[in-house]
Formats: sequence, C-alpha cells, structure tokens
Amino acid sequence: MVSGRPGGRRRVMNSAEWHARIELRGQVAGAGFLVTPSTVLTCAHVVRHGEDLAVTLTELPGSPPVPARVVAHGGWAGGSTDLGDLAVLELDREMPVTPAALAPADAAHGTSPRKLVVYGFPAGFDEGTLAEYRVTAPQLIKREWIQLEAWHPGGQPLAPGFSGAAVTLADTGEVVGMVTAAAGTSGVRNGRMMPTEVMARYWPGLQSLVPTSDHASADRARLRALVEKAARAGVDCDPVRLYTAAADPFDPPPPEEGFDSLWSAALFVLCELDGPGAAPTVARFADRLEALLHTPAVEPEAPDWSPILVELGHSGAGDGLVRVEVSAYSEGRRHPVDSGTVEQHRLRAYVRDRIEEAFRFLTPGADELVAFALPRD
Repeated sequence: MVSGRPGGRRRVMNSAEWHARIELRGQVAGAGFLVTPSTVLTCAHVVRHGEDLAVTLTELPGSPPVPARVVAHGGWAGGSTDLGDLAVLELDREMPVTPAALAPADAAHGTSPRKLVVYGFPAGFDEGTLAEYRVTAPQLIKREWIQLEAWHPGGQPLAPGFSGAAVTLADTGEVVGMVTAAAGTSGVRNGRMMPTEVMARYWPGLQSLVPTSDHASADRARLRALVEKAARAGVDCDPVRLYTAAADPFDPPPPEEGFDSLWSAALFVLCELDGPGAAPTVARFADRLEALLHTPAVEPEAPDWSPILVELGHSGAGDGLVRVEVSAYSEGRRHPVDSGTVEQHRLRAYVRDRIEEAFRFLTPGADELVAFALPRD
C-alpha cells in the first residue's frame, strides 16, 4: 500500500487544481482527486475508518482543509491484496475548481506505450513530485488492477505518498485510473492502478463521468475548455435547450430532471452518447456553446424564431374532450413534446404545463413564439 505526505508543487499540465491531499486526524494520509465539485476519490486504505477526515486542494492557493466524510466504498477488507480499495468522499462544500477530466476506459494503452503521470507526496518531497509510468499490459490482475512500470529505469518509484493519486495521460491530463499499491520491494519501480472501469464497478456514480471512446481527445478537450470558459464568463444559457438544439434526432432526450449546469450537460454528451452519431453531436454542442461566448458582429435583420406549436382538435370521443398535441421547433426540426385527449376543464392547465416543457427544446438565443392551431368549428 502507498500512503503518505503533503505537497504543493504545480503540475506542468493544465487544470491541476483538482488534486487533493487527504488528511486523517490532522495528519496527511495520502492523495485523492476531485471528480465533481464536492466529491473526491481515494483509496479505502488511505482513509481507514474515516474519522476526523479533511481534504485540501494543494494546487488551490490559500485553500484551507475542508471536512469530508466517506459516503461509499468498494468493500475493502483491510489486506494489501484485498479487492475494492476505493473510497468516495463527500466534502462539506463545493469547491470552486474544475473537476478532473476522465479518459475513455481503454485510453491507458495503445499500439505504442502511452506515458502516464502521477502526482504524489513521498517522504523527502514535501513540495510534491511527479512520477512517469506506463501500463505493462492491458490484462487485468484478478479483474481489479492494471500493472504499472516506470517509464524510465531510474524514475521515481511509487513510494508511500502516492496512494489514491490519479493516474493521468501525459498528453491530455485525463485520468485513466488511481494508484493503489507499489511493488513492495525496494528498488523495484512498478505498481498497480485501479482503472476507471473497475472504479465505476464499485461506485456507479463514476459511470456517468467516463466518456465513451467514440469521441476524439481533441473534441473532448475543446468542449471542456469551452465549458470552463463559459463558466468563468457567467454565460446565461439553459443547458437543456443547448443540448436539444445540438442533438441528432436519434440521440437520447435529456434527463427528465434536466441538467443542473453546463458541466452536467457536457458530461451527458461525452458519456451517454455513443456510436457513429456521437462525434457530430459533440461538435455541434461545442459550436453552439462557442457561438454563445461571442457577441455577433452584426445583428440579424430579422429575428430567428423558435416556435412552440399547440394544436387543438376534436377528439372524436365526446363533446367534453379535446385532442391536444404540443411540439417545439428548433432550426426547422420538430420535437414532439406531448399529446393526449384532455377534458375541457383541465385544458388550460394541461396546455400551460406542456408549453413549459417545450421551452427546453428551443434554440438558445432565438426569439420564442407560441402559436395555436384551432379547429375550424
């Protein structure tokens, strides 16, 4: 096992503020990484029973320790070779930094070795240090770990201080796994990581954060950079409407509860869409978001309408019943919202509620229009 000491050196890669230092009863216990504004992942052996637990983002200057508690774990039994060495920590408050970006499940290995970087705090490196590794082979050991070996024969070993640290791709900074163990023998420069697909097995909440392999790394990086920029700029945008305007007719609808942020919408696009149509949707989503970040040089002469159409007709089931169909239109594409046969005394409330639902499908920035189509008699 690997547990350890603090540090604070800035990584050479961008977006390093999500690195976490885990502190147990006031003492540094190991490393971790932020995956949502209030969720940190680390090893179960780092936090043990989770009493008097705190997390410090060492790359966020002046950030004090934040109280945390263990909300989920992988069932680790306490031994160095026991399975499920994962702990999920919930912070007392959300952190004002961009969480770690995860890579597709198969990104750690390729036709040629991919350099992996780990940020840890071993003894003698209070300022922190980096270790460069690579995957020995894609084969899982006990369906749990992937073996790591040093990129250079004389490189930094995975000594105590690296447990719970994110293993990242050197070229993109995306996370492919978490350090769980060193070799256990002095002078041997290898270790083990729990890949993200195994971590998601123990904590299903991670599944919605791992992108599919149908998106190019450049597209993922572009979208994440745009979302970061939009968040900093305070762009006023409905994430649901942004997604539905970019989505292909065969893409899944947004979740019923909507998206609570642009980040959640971007993660939905990256992690829930797959197949040949996934990449074009990511590109359209990014293009629309980029357009919202820039004020057009020339205002359009005529408004760009995005209408909602409410069609009322005879139901054929009696005089007291009305057939209603509500649709939204975005750039010429029709999005059915709902349809049904409604009693006349419930008609007003039914139409009002369906119009509210329809707004999520309208094009962001377009002028809104609600139109009614009534029967002739």
